[in-house]
Amino acid sequence: MQAGKRALEAGPPGGDGSEMMAKRHQPDMDAPPSKVLLIRNLPRNINESEIKQALQPWTQPGIDLRMFHNPSTGQAFVEFPDEGASTHALSYIRQGHVAVRGVRFVGCYSTKQQVVTNQERHKDCRVLLVYVTNIAYPVELEVIHTIFSKYGFVEKIVSFQKAPRTYQALVQFSAPNEAMGAMVTLNGRNIYDGCNTLQVQPSKLSELSVRVNNSRSRDYTNPNLPTDEPPDERGGGIMGQSPNRSVPNGSLGSNFTNTPTSDPSSMSHHGHPSQYQGQGGHPGMPMSPFQQQFPNQSDQFGRLSLSAIPNELRFLKQENPNTQGTPVIMIYHLDPSNLNHPDKLFNLFSQFGVVERVKIFRDKPDTAMIQFSDQFYATLAQHHLHNVTVWNKTLQITFSRNFEVRLPPAGAETTEDMQRTKAYSQKEQRCSGGDEQEMQKYLKNVCKPSNWLFIGNLEDHIQEDDIRMHLSPFGHPKTVQFKRPQGPTARHMMAVVEMNSLEESFSIVMNCHNTRLKERSMKISFSKQGMVQ
Repeated sequence: MQAGKRALEAGPPGGDGSEMMAKRHQPDMDAPPSKVLLIRNLPRNINESEIKQALQPWTQPGIDLRMFHNPSTGQAFVEFPDEGASTHALSYIRQGHVAVRGVRFVGCYSTKQQVVTNQERHKDCRVLLVYVTNIAYPVELEVIHTIFSKYGFVEKIVSFQKAPRTYQALVQFSAPNEAMGAMVTLNGRNIYDGCNTLQVQPSKLSELSVRVNNSRSRDYTNPNLPTDEPPDERGGGIMGQSPNRSVPNGSLGSNFTNTPTSDPSSMSHHGHPSQYQGQGGHPGMPMSPFQQQFPNQSDQFGRLSLSAIPNELRFLKQENPNTQGTPVIMIYHLDPSNLNHPDKLFNLFSQFGVVERVKIFRDKPDTAMIQFSDQFYATLAQHHLHNVTVWNKTLQITFSRNFEVRLPPAGAETTEDMQRTKAYSQKEQRCSGGDEQEMQKYLKNVCKPSNWLFIGNLEDHIQEDDIRMHLSPFGHPKTVQFKRPQGPTARHMMAVVEMNSLEESFSIVMNCHNTRLKERSMKISFSKQGMVQ
């Protein structure tokens, strides 16, 4: 418990004690020459690589500067190869010739003779404490996962909201070197241009404990965890607390498991009192903002019943909050040369649900609106296609403020607006959506885009060459394997096809779905499968 309390008393950022070290090392303008410089007046959102790049002219090629950077104080200790290099660099700094992001460095000799780097100081640390400040766009757990996964395998993430404009998360890697690489590279970086700034520092926790996989916590090593708290354990706010414990749900590691519930510090991490203390889900307590957004999340997903939603998809309502409950999504950064007709967008997005209307903007041909029959389908499409890069463009998908896509007025059949806006009937859909069992089977096969395609509704005598020839205007399959119908409801031949690229997969889905091969219309979608055994 003492270890846990010490961790709580360390304040962010710099809660690892580095701030105290920097304060003890006050600038000494009369310090003797040293190969270590104390650099001050650094922007808070700068990272180590930017500092090193600014000072690189005074080092030998191929030699990396040793550095201890403390973003919270705007200071860094930098160790040069020798005193000559540090002296040369300091003279330029004092003349005001060294700056980053328009801010000039201030420097002096340090009384230190060597620098212990962040990596060395925290060589056993694999849990990072992440702050997102200067928030202009919502921060989601999956965004954090996507960013940090580039530096290693992320095992667990726990997130919670410190204040309306500060998001906080704990990120656990599988190895310390991965965690340190992410910290050094990402600290001070912006998720979006000019906003949503990352501040990353080591955590004193050695292991995160995650009990539920939802929008606030996730264990990527255990996908079988429940997707929400039991009714008697639902807490308030972003994290939520159990009524019998004041530890945020799924957040803190072994140091905190025995923390008394009467200790208010147990509601925080690294010294921050929780704004959700006292909202542990007791009878009579007001609903949290999260619960207010989704008051019936355990019973309904839009108009779909919970039983129609596969277990692995039930977390989507929480991770991709569609707060207005709109069935309409906005798609940005389309490639106008390829996604230039409503039918192509229909073929692509109807994989994720019943598409009723599609509109491509006349003045912005890289922007479109899709109206689904249900808000859950919109959430499903946003989850699977947001941030997918195809034809060198990264799709951005958001929930619209509108609840419908308006059709052009009557008599506008010949106008460009009519050509860019289209309504679709039930007969054109991949799935009727009326039968619950059929809907569940359909949703289980929904997946993110890949090089693998599923082709259904084929005639029994179709040959591989028939498929290759039919698809050839849009791509050339690497492999084609047929799948014989199985089960009482399976009637037609199917195939799994591997394409050479994601672009080819997109082209075939958009252009070949619902086209006729022999006497039947092909049904084409992205596939979860590799080669069919």
